[in-house]
Amino acid sequence: CPFCAMRQKPIDCGPQSFMPLETFKKIIDEGAIYGLCAIKLNSCERGEPLLNKELPRMIAYAKEKGIMDVYFNTNAALLTPEISKKIIEAGLDRISISFEGTELGFYEKSRVGASFDKVVKNIKDFIQIRKEMEVKKPLVRVQTVALPELAPKLNEYKEFWEKIADEVSFIDFKDYSN
Repeated sequence: CPFCAMRQKPIDCGPQSFMPLETFKKIIDEGAIYGLCAIKLNSCERGEPLLNKELPRMIAYAKEKGIMDVYFNTNAALLTPEISKKIIEAGLDRISISFEGTELGFYEKSRVGASFDKVVKNIKDFIQIRKEMEVKKPLVRVQTVALPELAPKLNEYKEFWEKIADEVSFIDFKDYSN
């Protein structure tokens, strides 16, 4: 996203790849011994966890080991019905979906390469699948960075998303370009 802090001042996270499942299991095993309560499944640069084919297995393993709060952030562009069902079945507790605005033009300018209609459908389908599975989790939070262009429309944003998601949130915009 053009406004993201990571785009403005990148952090060197080393080579980009997914953590091997066996390494993840070792970390969770050790964390469980010491009372680990929560994990957020995002990379150093808040990358897209839905790209990781092992994500459902990681969620399920963490839940099996007693981790109470397992969650991640996503842009929901890859949130297919198949993946949705897998991560719900795995026991995900929360999902935070970043979504700028309520209009196609602004959204697609902010989320380069994403489709407004497709992502809204992905989110609605996810919530419908959760309902059909008769579970209350994961809780779905839709959030936006309160960009200067969006600030006057935050009430409209809230009204649009509160009919769909469990939570609606605004994150303060910080200009990292200087």
